[in-house]
Amino acid sequence: MTPRACALIAALVVACRGENNGSHAQLGGESVARVGDVTIQRELLSAVAQRQGVLPRAVIGELVSDAVAAEAARAQRLPERPEVAWALTAARARIVTDRLFADAHARGPATDAEITEVTDKRWRDYDVPERARVVHAVVLRKDVRDPALVRRVAEVLRAAVSRSTDAATFRSAAGAIDKQGLDVRVEDLPTFTLDGRLFEQEGALDPAFTAGAFALSVGAVSQLVDTPFGLHVILLLERYAPFSVPLAERRVALAAEVYQRRVRAEYAALLERARARAPVSIDTGADELMARVSTK
Repeated sequence: MTPRACALIAALVVACRGENNGSHAQLGGESVARVGDVTIQRELLSAVAQRQGVLPRAVIGELVSDAVAAEAARAQRLPERPEVAWALTAARARIVTDRLFADAHARGPATDAEITEVTDKRWRDYDVPERARVVHAVVLRKDVRDPALVRRVAEVLRAAVSRSTDAATFRSAAGAIDKQGLDVRVEDLPTFTLDGRLFEQEGALDPAFTAGAFALSVGAVSQLVDTPFGLHVILLLERYAPFSVPLAERRVALAAEVYQRRVRAEYAALLERARARAPVSIDTGADELMARVSTK
């Protein structure tokens, strides 16, 4: 900051503190300082002081400094430059999100319903039901015109693996049968819950398959399980006990995410209302123009 700007700030601060009664009298009303044509109002001073948690006298110099810098920017016509105009627009948008975050916190702590909703999304971290791990073999029925052949091969498959108690033996026995030209696949699956959710990755299993797996004891082989994909034989390798983080702990751990969800919901609604007032249109030639933009 230049010496001249520092002198101007010092003079304005003195005026605001009432040490120059003439200047204070000229401002009058709710005005506490003036920089060129810009007047700093008591309401602004109070809002900034509250936001920063300090006394008003601690922020008046900062407000004056900002006003001096803004006046210099206007004198140089900086707001007319595209990148500056964009920065100002982005700053206004951030003000909106800051206000939405403040409103989200003002609504109070996360409710039980909100915690439950987030827990359902983050169930792998906070509320995991009992899981099963299996190896299975399936005779696929896709593009097979003879359903009876699918069942015959599946029955041979089930007999071959019926004495298996571990994955290696199961895979070896399943791979040795006469497939009679059908597609027979043997797979180790990620762990899954009774309702079919996969733990290690996204996705879900057929309800009939998971019901057949959970009906077994560890080391047991199922009867034929019919799903839309084909006929399966399942060996249950392991069960994992459920675990759940207590609600009180989840309320603390998930509070920030609840606030973010509140903000996202309000922001989406705000954008929808704003777009209704100011429809967005992108020129059909925009792609060609953007291709000519240099990013270096």
